[in-house]
Amino acid sequence: MAVIDRKKGEVIATWKTDGAFGNFPMAFDEANHRLFIGCRIPSKLVVLNTESGEVVAKIDISGDPDDVFYDSKRHRIY
Repeated sequence: MAVIDRKKGEVIATWKTDGAFGNFPMAFDEANHRLFIGCRIPSKLVVLNTESGEVVAKIDISGDPDDVFYDSKRHRIY
């Protein structure tokens, strides 16, 4: 995962997804500093702390994820 400074257009950090690859769909929980990443190899939902870049959870999911949605009102990930 590359962290980019949008003003400078530069990569300022890279974060590992802890053995999960093929990431495509992502959802952001700005209030709780969490990034939810759907990975395809293996099929996992990786949760990163957006303040530190640390993996805080890896959850098995089925199949080949095409989308991830975070519902901030209900605090659920779909």
